[in-house]
Amino acid sequence: MGKLLDAVAAEARPQGPRCGVGRLLTDIPKDVRADLLAAFDSPATATAIARALHTLGYKIGHYALQRHRRGDCGCGRAS
Repeated sequence: MGKLLDAVAAEARPQGPRCGVGRLLTDIPKDVRADLLAAFDSPATATAIARALHTLGYKIGHYALQRHRRGDCGCGRAS
């Protein structure tokens, strides 16, 4: 691989602590976690997912959900 491609690959790796969504995924019950992961793979918007989570008492913003879904957060969608 060339220097530029090496640098791009290094940038693509998750850095830093897990995001709020990653932490939420470890704290919620298994059934809710499974539903949330399925929602990430569905065409549902991050706003709709955030609203649904809010109705269940989980406070997480749609921007955090968008970043996690894309893998642009500290945990890189490793969850």
